Amino acid sequence: MRDCKTSRSLARVALCLAMGAGWLHEAAVACSPSGQSIVRAMNSKVAIYSASGEYLKDVDAALVALNRSIVACDDATSHVKISLTNGETVWVDRLDVEIKGAVASTPRACKDQGIAKPDDQTTPATSGIDPCSR
Repeated sequence: MRDCKTSRSLARVALCLAMGAGWLHEAAVACSPSGQSIVRAMNSKVAIYSASGEYLKDVDAALVALNRSIVACDDATSHVKISLTNGETVWVDRLDVEIKGAVASTPRACKDQGIAKPDDQTTPATSGIDPCSR
């Protein structure tokens, strides 16, 4: 039997593929609470996390306060702090809510530079990690 975290990860990947590349771009934008608000919950349940990123529980999506500004962001955990309709503020995964007003981050200079190497030269490769992303 798979644990809850594995099932949630697989569900997120499936959701990303179903929503298309435009939605992926929105999910990948820089996190800043300024000018961003919650449009809707992506599922019927929303996972709540501690400030350190540990899963706590699921709540009904109807408790998510819509059209309210994001309270805070944490890029390290990819969580945003949002308000619930009962007045409580909680941390949720950015992919569990649709965020309006996100501003795309500027690309790093190294992504714009082309690199030419002789055909007989080997280059170390990375798997799934873009060295320019950090």
